[in-house]
Amino acid sequence: MVEAMDDGIGRVLTRLDELGLTDNTLVIFTYDHGGQDLVRSDPLFHGFGTLWEGGIRVPLLMRWPGRFENAREIDRPSIAMDVTATILDAAGRNTASLDLDGTSLMPLLADGVEVPAETLFWRFRTQRHAMLAARRGKWKYVNDGDARFLFDLEADVGERSNQFFRQPEIAAELRNALTEWGQSPASESD
Repeated sequence: MVEAMDDGIGRVLTRLDELGLTDNTLVIFTYDHGGQDLVRSDPLFHGFGTLWEGGIRVPLLMRWPGRFENAREIDRPSIAMDVTATILDAAGRNTASLDLDGTSLMPLLADGVEVPAETLFWRFRTQRHAMLAARRGKWKYVNDGDARFLFDLEADVGERSNQFFRQPEIAAELRNALTEWGQSPASESD
């Protein structure tokens, strides 16, 4: 699959070059969830069908030679709705006037202007229970059925050291933010 994707992406980029469109084309490569079946997500925990990092942390690559400077890695949490806002902004739409869940990353990508990360929320329903998660900065709160977790993703990307009882204020903040989000109209469209 990786070889087929590499070949296909190469053909798209080559065709953009042939048509003279490379400098004026935003190319985005991403995925909507973690790996399934024969995938190892180490050091991330779990995978497809969960809200653990192995299920939601995916690559996001953006290429636009005419707008973005040199290649660089940006360590900023984002979510699929940010991609939508970024595409609209790249197309010239003023996203500030829209009621979007996402935030455009164009100022960061094109101009190096810091774009503050929002609190990110997820909900996933299984046959047994709902799994909920919220992330703000380095902290991630997870409600997995009857279990509650809090992780410092900068120190523990593998989600092995539960800080829920060591950092009760942060856990309460994120739990309350998640509850408030769950009661908002925006959360109904997930």
